[in-house]
Amino acid sequence: MIGVHRRLLEGITSGYGFSGIVAALFGKLHPLGAILASFLFGSLLVGADKMQRAVQVPSGLVARAK
Repeated sequence: MIGVHRRLLEGITSGYGFSGIVAALFGKLHPLGAILASFLFGSLLVGADKMQRAVQVPSGLVARAK
């Protein structure tokens, strides 16, 4: 993105770096553990969205507000 716009744009990553760090630490910094932790973390985020649509529970209980 820096090559296209010639500057760094704020909010371009949507928190993917933060989620990646959390998944890596949750997997104890092991490559296989990080893969398993990322699937768990992703299912939590997807499940939060589905839970919000199905039973009107705020997804902010699982995911941070965007």
